[in-house]
Amino acid sequence: MVALSILVIDRDEPGDRDRFIFANRFGVALAASIAHQRQWNRPLSFIRDSTNCWNFFVQPGSRMRQSFDRAILRTRSGRSVFSRSGPRDTADATVVFLPTLSRLQSQPQRYRSTFLRLYEAIALSVFFLSSLLLALAKPATLVLLGNKWADASAIFAGFTFTTIALPLSYAGNWLLTSQGRGKDIFRVTSINAFLTLASFIVGLPFGPLGVAISFSATGLLLRLPLLYYVAGRYGPVSTSDLWMRFFRHLPLWVVIFMTTWLTRSVVPDLHPLTQLFLCGPVGVLFGMACIWLYQPQRKVATHLLETARELSRNR
Repeated sequence: MVALSILVIDRDEPGDRDRFIFANRFGVALAASIAHQRQWNRPLSFIRDSTNCWNFFVQPGSRMRQSFDRAILRTRSGRSVFSRSGPRDTADATVVFLPTLSRLQSQPQRYRSTFLRLYEAIALSVFFLSSLLLALAKPATLVLLGNKWADASAIFAGFTFTTIALPLSYAGNWLLTSQGRGKDIFRVTSINAFLTLASFIVGLPFGPLGVAISFSATGLLLRLPLLYYVAGRYGPVSTSDLWMRFFRHLPLWVVIFMTTWLTRSVVPDLHPLTQLFLCGPVGVLFGMACIWLYQPQRKVATHLLETARELSRNR
């Protein structure tokens, strides 16, 4: 329980990211020890399999979050807040974005527009990526880990929803931190500690797959709504603003997942690598078409492309 309490430390502080990783791994070991005490089967395999699943999926998800952090933030004038002489590859958006929001406290409209622009960019990106990961979980697992890890593809698929909840939770936490709402941060992290522990306990009898599904479902269906409710009660950004942007990009997830999954169902006997090269581009093309036809998503994608071009020029 002590280790799981570390899980809810404000992960935007220096060094807390390492403690977050430690807490999750320690939580897996704690769950395995409970399984051993209850004489469930293969407790040591549970530790090994869960740790391997962590290394395979959650750590890349954390690196994906860091890549979001490194995206250049743009002001209303269109000029990057990262100058040529400022931080580039190693820049963490949290370091720049939180002070930016704090300085905009006296300008609610600019605060709201600045935050929602980045929030929508994150939402669009995570929905795009998570749908591909879920639809291609099995061939991706076989290509990366080999045929003996075929059963782990279900665990991989279960963790894909974390790629939605985790980056969006970071964005929600920026609201609380930039507004100096320490009491709300304490309430949210305290409740999330209990929910995280409960998700492990509920999923543990069903093995690694149960833990993956329970943890991901709790994050997306309980912890994220709680954060949105608390973060949107006060300040320029309301709860409805957050959910409106969330559901605005949800159809993109459905389109990419369904087209990718249906394409893979047509070629189930092909080599996994061939499935990736065939089904992945189909999902990406349909996703790009969906973005182009839907004006709000097209606007967000345009901002992302402009940011990418400016990043390449600054390098």
